[in-house]
Amino acid sequence: MNFTPYFTKGISNNKNFDEAFAIAKENSLTGNIWVIGGVVYRNIVNELYKRQGEDIYDLDFIAENPLKRDRAKTQRGWELIKTGLGELRFVNGKKQMDLVALDNAINPS
Repeated sequence: MNFTPYFTKGISNNKNFDEAFAIAKENSLTGNIWVIGGVVYRNIVNELYKRQGEDIYDLDFIAENPLKRDRAKTQRGWELIKTGLGELRFVNGKKQMDLVALDNAINPS
């Protein structure tokens, strides 16, 4: 079964995704960026079972070449902190976005 249409429809209804993805792109030098984690499966489940959930506020991305912490760029209202593993975390109220380097996602240090 192809779940892509369910994910695409669900993510298009999430008001926080576009903002978080823009931050991920702004903090990535080159290469691909993948959305990972709960935002993927929650959107699929919500669409499959016609659930009306609240917007997802915790978004996670893997980037091939993210900026180093000292060069990271924040947008208005967002604060930059680091995760327990030292990755970039952007926080704005109850919204949170993690940007994980591909190298660390494959082989965490």
